[in-house]
Amino acid sequence: MDLGAVRPGALNPFALGASLVACLCVASSCAPRPEEGRRPLHLVLATVEGLRADRIVPGADRRRPLRESANVEVRLEGRGFGFDDLAERGVTFANAYASSPALAPALGALHSGRPPLESGLERDGELLPFEQVSIAELCGAAGFSTAAFVRDPRGELREAFGQGFQRFDSCDDDAQVLARALEWLRARDSGAEQRGFLWIHLGGPSFPLQEAPQGAAPAPAWLEERDALRPERVDAARSNELASAPLADPARRAAVELAYDRAVWRVESGLAGLLEMAHDPFQPQAEASEAWTRTAFVMCGVAPTMLFERGVAGAAPSMCETRLRAPLLLHHPDTLAGGRVEDLLVDLSDLRATCVEWLGLDDPRDGSTPSVLAQLDGRAPRREWLACAHDRVFSVRDAHLRLVWNPLEKRWHGQAAGEPTAELERLHEIASDPRATRDLAGERPDDARRLQALVKRWRESLRTFPAHKKPRRAP
Repeated sequence: MDLGAVRPGALNPFALGASLVACLCVASSCAPRPEEGRRPLHLVLATVEGLRADRIVPGADRRRPLRESANVEVRLEGRGFGFDDLAERGVTFANAYASSPALAPALGALHSGRPPLESGLERDGELLPFEQVSIAELCGAAGFSTAAFVRDPRGELREAFGQGFQRFDSCDDDAQVLARALEWLRARDSGAEQRGFLWIHLGGPSFPLQEAPQGAAPAPAWLEERDALRPERVDAARSNELASAPLADPARRAAVELAYDRAVWRVESGLAGLLEMAHDPFQPQAEASEAWTRTAFVMCGVAPTMLFERGVAGAAPSMCETRLRAPLLLHHPDTLAGGRVEDLLVDLSDLRATCVEWLGLDDPRDGSTPSVLAQLDGRAPRREWLACAHDRVFSVRDAHLRLVWNPLEKRWHGQAAGEPTAELERLHEIASDPRATRDLAGERPDDARRLQALVKRWRESLRTFPAHKKPRRAP
């Protein structure tokens, strides 16, 4: 069965659908503080590698030709789980940023609630130190059942983030992740009233685009059926060959972007199918419960891929806007008025405090970082600026400007000696130049110095994790 448990007087599916539709009509821009009778009992966290904000967040820069969208009847019953369907009942954040463009540091900040310099996980291949208490550990201490299903063929994410999870499955591909997550959801005892935390991590639409590895278990029938709806199959090998070209002509670029968009659709369709199968009262083995209304859902992208910014398609090291701006969607209509896009500046590290408040967890660091909910309803001040770092290259943005600053003139970790250093200093206007094609650092030195001062203030406020205490992988 699924995450939910049947309460006395549970709504029938049509009444549940009506209540969800009513949520769409709430004309409020505030998130009420969760109350004991309304706060979610369960949490599903879905992270997707390579997912760009401009494919998810509504706005002038959104480009998503292929979308998963349920029909009207399904949506009225509250069973539409495509990104647009979820956004209609949830909140999408237009200005959410990962703490690092690298995968492991971004995930480490999300799970620990601390930026990479403080968490001790600054580069891919490093481990989250046991001193950092993760969301899973807080949930486990509160009696939750905790499980993670991640695309992790080499077991690196399990080694880095396994603490706090009662079950942690490293899977070969996204299809296996979704199949095992569905099995776990359905196997849960709906009458036990045990709360649950589920983390799903998908490899997503990252370049090189992934094909099912040889010898891998076949995808479940429900996923194959959804996959067959694509107008064309993705030729991953050809798309990767085109994407590897440093400078793409318009036709080549269009082919790569189309392959990327199909990969995004496949992720969206797979997640939608998982949630539909787990929470649909009309499916076999499922009960007409209030499981979905009692579950908080968080979906975010990490390590977004580049699509020819600076001539690169893929996950090259960079502090450009594309590599840091992450799609973020929160869904729980009882505590979060839905159907809107928020311009609140959010660091993905804020999600730990958000989950703590949402779920009513005990946290030894309670109050040290404001949750997104507290910032939305005015109980905590909104961020006026946001900074992040990777390999001692810094990025900072406020409401109008964004600066990339490399004060030590460092090369990216692992770069060959002949390759150029990371950008030394680059300033651009966010609204008029979202892809940072024009550098204003020389024209506006006062603004550059002001943002540099913010970086210094942020850097001085951090308690850098001691390098000698960082855990190392076994040889």
